[in-house]
Amino acid sequence: MTTMLEVSDLSVDYGGGRVVNNVSFELGEGEIVAFLGPNGAGKTSALKAISGLVRADSGSVKINGVDISRMPAEKRSRLGIFLVPDDRGLFPPLPVHAHLALASHTRSTAECRALVEEHFAPLAGRWNLAAGSLSGGEAQMLSLAMAMMAKPKVLMIDELSFGLAPIVVRRLLNVIRDIADRTGVAVLMVEQLVDLALAVADRGIILRREIILTGKAADLAADQHRLHEAYFGASAAGRASNSGTTATTPASPATPPPISAAAEPGLPTPSEASE
Repeated sequence: MTTMLEVSDLSVDYGGGRVVNNVSFELGEGEIVAFLGPNGAGKTSALKAISGLVRADSGSVKINGVDISRMPAEKRSRLGIFLVPDDRGLFPPLPVHAHLALASHTRSTAECRALVEEHFAPLAGRWNLAAGSLSGGEAQMLSLAMAMMAKPKVLMIDELSFGLAPIVVRRLLNVIRDIADRTGVAVLMVEQLVDLALAVADRGIILRREIILTGKAADLAADQHRLHEAYFGASAAGRASNSGTTATTPASPATPPPISAAAEPGLPTPSEASE
């Protein structure tokens, strides 16, 4: 498998404190990695640092073997990194076709339509509608379609499920799986619906400022007790098994970072999502 994204010892400081500490991982062609963790774990900060939207304090980022660590965000995007933000990045008054035209610099209108019909069929009947009139699922489809218009090598998605019903999230995740399989785009997605994310991902990474647990998605999903411990801060050290997962303990700070008091006592499940 060709390595599309290589992140080494990435650290990000924000507001006088370290929010991402020495994060390292690789992402292969056609691979989906679920980037998981509680609120405040540094997931979005890591995505923004990889895409160049915030400055990394140390570490390196390579795409397809090219070091992009010192490149601005616009140059990184031209090399194939695209971030779908959690607010979807849409302009409510603009119609669907105008969003796709803005995102596409090399595709014709016919190519745009073909891509939409292949992967995002519900949008085909919304071509002239304003983005603000779309449902939540359709709006997320439009954000994903815009990303694919840019022909990314690495697609990063922040909180796909935000504000969506579980059945819609499941459909969108299946679309992402299909796109990765067909096009070879590497996908790194931040997601709070852990079980749904692991069901379509190849690997999972649990982040609490540092990587706490990583392994094959199926292995992580099968060991819910260990997954809970990693997700909510109980020490995962010494619990490595023969399942193929790898656990590490944060070196700094010495104790796990605080988790939001609003966090549920269990992992987020599809039934906890809202329309």
